Amino acid sequence: MAPHSMPIVKRLVVLVLAGLPKLAGLAGLASVLGACGGALPARPGTAPKHFLLVTVEGLRADHVSGAYLYLRPTTAWQLDTKLVEDGQALAIDDLCEQGVALAWAFTPSPEPRDALLGLHTGFPALVAEARPDAPTLAEVLAKAGFACSAFVSAGSLGDTSRLAKGFATFEARADDAETLDAALQALAALDRAKAERIFFWLHLDGPAAPFDPPAAAPREGESGGVVDFATRFVDPRYTGSIDGSLATLGKIERGELTLTPADRGRLVDLYDGEVAAVALGVRDFVAAWRNLDGSGGFLDDTLFVLAGTNGVDLYERPGATPRGGAWLGIERVRVPLCFRHPRSLTGSRLLSEAVDLTDVAPTVREWFLGLGTEDQRPPAGGRTLLPRFDSYVARPFESRPALSVDVAHRAAALRTSEWTLLSLTPAGSTTAELRLYDRTRDPREERDVAPTRPEKVAELHAELERRLAELKAP
Repeated sequence: MAPHSMPIVKRLVVLVLAGLPKLAGLAGLASVLGACGGALPARPGTAPKHFLLVTVEGLRADHVSGAYLYLRPTTAWQLDTKLVEDGQALAIDDLCEQGVALAWAFTPSPEPRDALLGLHTGFPALVAEARPDAPTLAEVLAKAGFACSAFVSAGSLGDTSRLAKGFATFEARADDAETLDAALQALAALDRAKAERIFFWLHLDGPAAPFDPPAAAPREGESGGVVDFATRFVDPRYTGSIDGSLATLGKIERGELTLTPADRGRLVDLYDGEVAAVALGVRDFVAAWRNLDGSGGFLDDTLFVLAGTNGVDLYERPGATPRGGAWLGIERVRVPLCFRHPRSLTGSRLLSEAVDLTDVAPTVREWFLGLGTEDQRPPAGGRTLLPRFDSYVARPFESRPALSVDVAHRAAALRTSEWTLLSLTPAGSTTAELRLYDRTRDPREERDVAPTRPEKVAELHAELERRLAELKAP
């Protein structure tokens, strides 16, 4: 059975098990290690040589199939049996299920550049901007001997000078088609003799407005013929006027259009088509990476990380009013995040720990460079996630809520794996409005339970204030 065809019931069982405590045997092992002076044994298996980072704007976790349980096959790709057996099941679903996926990963900012700054430095953008000396992943890995290259779709990123630090090659392109083409050409021209260790970053605009999914040509050995992503998920019975154009989306944002359930469904259909098209582009790039040295095994020597930078609002909530950029609802900030390197991280897991993108840089640094002074971070910095990933030994890990901040709109959100506290300060006001959502019963954050849970509001608000003080946020 192909990885992306895992039965939905089995995936649900994996999701439930993700929240269970570690086995008692691991706790006992930790006690033994503590008695022996706390020395950490070497990670089993073979360490990765290379690092491939793929980031995608606009990619919502709840619209990723496979590990994230979306019922449409947006991030799967059907292959002939022979290709699956040959190890070419490389769709996003497959890659996540071959590694560790974080069920509750959040972006520290709904702005893509700020989210990427957090991912690359390990600090929220507010801190990273105030600390120009904080190194990026590329700067750290370049010093360790990695050849660092980046190909990014920069349409919404603005100034990329900080993100470019440490990369010997940094090319910004206008759209995803150009970015993927340039990145594939760079792989074909790569001199492997001069690049013993590689860090390659591919960043895509992703399923961003306008939602206008393309058609795709068939690939050799793959079933299904030409896939028209524009029609793949749409309901042919829809007779309304809603499309994915910027003009239509602008009217929705301004409250000039009243959406019916069918209208909302059409927006979701078009968005899902965009997701599927982007996912196919990622799959094709990873397939090229897999054969970079001609052996078909280059991916096995690579730590692969996939991260969404932000989500998008598709107005699925009945009766919802336009929210614009001021809203930090779950549809805007919950993103997919997965790490894959089976040779040093055995087993496939879906973890329910609340994390954010600032945790990526410390995790990657430890994976390649081990623990050191770079990992002694101030409170505002991210954490290495390897203590949660590792199954060969238990060691301390700081569980904490994920923080998302939208400074321009005076909004902040704190999320655990079960609760969400939203703090929204209306224009012209100095008093924040606090909203509380119980995601175990209300995963889409539609019912504010703050009036009935004042003690939980107080607890999370105190933590939010503490975290904002660390950031010195206004």
